[in-house]
Amino acid sequence: MSHLWRADARLDAHARRHVSEIVRSRILENQLRYHDLTTAIPLDTFVQYGQSFQQRLVPYLERRLVTSVDRSANGQGYALRLDDDEVVTARRVVIATGMSGFQYVPPVLAGLPPDSLSHTSDHHDLTQFRGRDVSVMGRGSSALDVAALLHHDAGAKVRIVARRAPLIGLPPVEHPPLRNRVRRPLSRLGTGWWLLLCAEAPMLFRFLPASARSHLVRTTLGPAGGWHLQDRIVGHIPIDIGTVQHAERRATVRARSSLTTSSREPATKSMSVDCRSSAAVFCPQYGLSGGRPCYPGTSNRPCRDCISSG
Repeated sequence: MSHLWRADARLDAHARRHVSEIVRSRILENQLRYHDLTTAIPLDTFVQYGQSFQQRLVPYLERRLVTSVDRSANGQGYALRLDDDEVVTARRVVIATGMSGFQYVPPVLAGLPPDSLSHTSDHHDLTQFRGRDVSVMGRGSSALDVAALLHHDAGAKVRIVARRAPLIGLPPVEHPPLRNRVRRPLSRLGTGWWLLLCAEAPMLFRFLPASARSHLVRTTLGPAGGWHLQDRIVGHIPIDIGTVQHAERRATVRARSSLTTSSREPATKSMSVDCRSSAAVFCPQYGLSGGRPCYPGTSNRPCRDCISSG
């Protein structure tokens, strides 16, 4: 997990994040400045936490790649083939790869070549985009973080394209009035009674009907940007609201696409950019199917199991 944090441009030193009690404890142990909402945690400190966690609890970790998992010939357990062709057996296998390998790119963009299209998780150094015209697709934390970094730090000309207007949080209040705490209590997942219930009594969730659980997962904590992006996005980066209907590579090396707006009077306009970045949508079905769309030929959207932060 820590290798993803090291390589992730979105985890910059100024990003404010809710962190776990374990992270908080480690920071306090080392006498570092900390606050749940208003104090930034340096990236190096966050990465060191992950590495320390692994060294303490899983010191026997082997850094090897598993290339295939199959049932054993006798049907008792599994056979795992490693990248050096060694085969090991196990009665049970737990796959815990995080989000790596599940990157999702909408089919309408998938035909663009690599030099015109990439996923936000592909980058840790955005300086390669300096002076280039970049469109960022998405409206969640990853999309907005990367757009801000591209504009302010990498010196790129950036535009955000999303189906709906991005939601950017308001700066936190360290000591909110009592009425606000009653109406929207703070929990480890955010503010609101529903999130407080999920944080404090997560096992109750499993007793809900399957349809209710699916609906809540799809509609709770959707794409949104952190409050620290207010001053980095609003008034600095143009935002186009609509759906990309077509994208192609032109001979000039610039990618050209048509965007259907979602206003009361829909219209179609064309845009030309040097490259596009598909923000962080991670789809387990897409990754497990070898990069094929969840619903081929039916929609630009990932399946209901997708994890979308952009």
